[in-house]
Amino acid sequence: MGLFGSWKRSAGWHATENPGVVRFFDGQRWHGYGRLTALDAEGPLPFTVEAQKQRTIDELAEQQDKIEAKLREAKATCEDLGRQRSQLERQIAHLREDHAEAAHENFLREINLRGFPTAADGSAKIAEAIKEVRARARQLVKDGKAISTHDNLAEFFDTHSGVDGPIRKVLRKDITTMVLGIFNAECEAATRAMRSMTSLSSAYSRILQSHEKLHAATLAIGVSISLEYRDLKLQESHLVWDHLVAKAKERAEAQDARDRQREEARAQAEYEVALDRLEKELEHYLNMLATMRRQGDAEGIARFEGLIKEINGRIAAIEERSANIRVGYVYVISNIGSFGEGVVKIGLTRRLEPMDRVRELSSASVPFRYDVHAMIFSMDAVSLETKLHQHFDGHRINGINRRREFFRVTPHQVLEALKAHEADIVEWIEDPEAEEYRLTLDQVQLELEDSDA
Repeated sequence: MGLFGSWKRSAGWHATENPGVVRFFDGQRWHGYGRLTALDAEGPLPFTVEAQKQRTIDELAEQQDKIEAKLREAKATCEDLGRQRSQLERQIAHLREDHAEAAHENFLREINLRGFPTAADGSAKIAEAIKEVRARARQLVKDGKAISTHDNLAEFFDTHSGVDGPIRKVLRKDITTMVLGIFNAECEAATRAMRSMTSLSSAYSRILQSHEKLHAATLAIGVSISLEYRDLKLQESHLVWDHLVAKAKERAEAQDARDRQREEARAQAEYEVALDRLEKELEHYLNMLATMRRQGDAEGIARFEGLIKEINGRIAAIEERSANIRVGYVYVISNIGSFGEGVVKIGLTRRLEPMDRVRELSSASVPFRYDVHAMIFSMDAVSLETKLHQHFDGHRINGINRRREFFRVTPHQVLEALKAHEADIVEWIEDPEAEEYRLTLDQVQLELEDSDA
């Protein structure tokens, strides 16, 4: 660019390309030429060529700074646009993933693989385990491992020449959807139906039968549900059963706690009644002793002092039993009319009159009264009962509610165990009387004989 380019100049004399010739610029436009020697000494002094060169360089530098500032601004704008582009690309990728996931979820609904309520939803731990099992099942479906395809499917397609590649893909999906949909619906129905602990075998049977029937029906076209997928469905039903067992144990333990509380309350009530009666009797004897002393009756004094000593001993014994919850009676009873032979109940009572507890059990929804084989008093009845329960733990009739204290053993086996634990056996009855049961058998026999006659 020449000296008279388009950039902005300051007002004044400026050198031209001709040596000694200058031109005047008023800040807006140029005026005529002149020579340095012809200028008025009192007028504006011209710039020298060197000074004008420096000024031009400064002006160019200023323009360069402005251009660089615009370049930086443009670069920042480009970077911002780049960031916006990256963000949009990520959003597009997420939308694509969401679309794929939505398509997969829609497919899961088509094959009836969805979350459904079970009897185990109340347990956070087991519900989480069921959630994990269902996630694994979904992953098998997503990876194409829930359904196994065999050579028969290719042969099926080959026999139909009109079934080309795209149609085969659609048919394969339709077949997979149909087979999985039927199987999942059966598994859901089986698991939903589980409401008691005895339903595990029926759920297992239904799931296995459904798998076998579908396998037989689809084997001809080379499609079958994988064993891994079937086992996940069995595992889910087993988890529901685990929850039912846990809830049953929890209910049994709660009921047992309530029963023990009621039994302890009855025992404490008996203690209070007995203590009240003994204290009244003691008060009467003390009054009589005072009378004998006033009368100077030595024989009467000795007799009532003995009675008072006896009453005080009985009061002390009851107070000790009331305070010590381990004191009580361990009973061994049976009811062959209700449960058959070879079944005994081993329990504990803290009643002052232990037979009251046996009479209560006999009136609790059993057709015949219990027979008592032994009623063993112990200062540590809790430990003795625990030892017997542990000794016969493998013979429990109820494996869920461990406070249902029935064992499939004979009275003689219990006697041997008591001897092994050095229990203080005052009286033992080997053979149960079972009076009502035996009389009932005799009556039935007589009725049969009369009918035959």
